[in-house]
Amino acid sequence: MPPERINAAEVDRRLDRLHERYGEFPVAENREPLTTEQYADWTDDVDAYDYIGGAYCWIRRGETEAPSLSESMPDEAAADGDRVLLIMGRGVSHWGVPGGGIEDGETAEAAAEREVGEEVSIDCSVSDVLFVERVVGTHEETGSEVHLCYTFFEADYVDGEVAIQSGELNGACWFRELPADLHPAIEDRAHEWP
Repeated sequence: MPPERINAAEVDRRLDRLHERYGEFPVAENREPLTTEQYADWTDDVDAYDYIGGAYCWIRRGETEAPSLSESMPDEAAADGDRVLLIMGRGVSHWGVPGGGIEDGETAEAAAEREVGEEVSIDCSVSDVLFVERVVGTHEETGSEVHLCYTFFEADYVDGEVAIQSGELNGACWFRELPADLHPAIEDRAHEWP
């Protein structure tokens, strides 16, 4: 029996749709060797949740989009500059961008916007693709593969004030100056900030 290529056609279809809508963007392919136990875990997630990957947003909020100052704040505090929203997940020690898993039948854009709302209570609008990471887990013995797609978007702030989903996050913050401890996936975008 030839090796399986689970999700490969669906990941290809999703990438084609993103390219049609947004044009060219970087796609990194990362291959991970999987033991029999790891391969079973990956395929169980695909089978149980129709798991295809995740979607995340680099959300920029302009100075004029910040909430109004409270009466006790001095006027000069209003000159706050552009900011980006970063999160600190539970069990990690670096800042990343909000987002999460794509649900069955959902586009990456819809998943990213939904997850941002769930995690930090912020409404945002996806505007562009920053990059995509295609992860291919390969069973060491059979050569069978599981393909997953993680899409990172540029997004615009629409509305809301940060309120974290405490079961998943330790914190969230609008940063003007980015912290040193960033998730590796967003380091390239961070070098271009602001």
